[in-house]
Amino acid sequence: MANNAKYFPLKIVLPGIITPSQNQIARFLQYEYYRIIQIKKDYWNMLLLCNAHEEKYKAKPGEKRIVHFYSYRPRKIDSDNLSGGMKYLRDQLQNMKLIWNDSEKYLEAKYYQYTDGKDPRTEIVIYLCA
Repeated sequence: MANNAKYFPLKIVLPGIITPSQNQIARFLQYEYYRIIQIKKDYWNMLLLCNAHEEKYKAKPGEKRIVHFYSYRPRKIDSDNLSGGMKYLRDQLQNMKLIWNDSEKYLEAKYYQYTDGKDPRTEIVIYLCA
């Protein structure tokens, strides 16, 4: 295992961030593209605030990681909409080099959702593969 194993699992909490559903993203792409740009910026900025950009968290070339996405939202959505709505968050994890690539060869992703209307948020937990 990598010498940075002591920093993992890495938990990142994005307070107030509710990932849009895949259906919402489709509407944004059709009618409100500026919202997609804002979503990407929000994810990037929140990851920076959580210090996820530090070198010790970056994936090594070809390294496979396991990522669990937890969505705490006012109401649940179907699982396809949930996983599809995480696309831009996965892209930002790759841009920040927290994952090497978001293809199945390098990423094992799991998605979970819970109802929480008082404290909506998205949590990401990144594990190293043994």
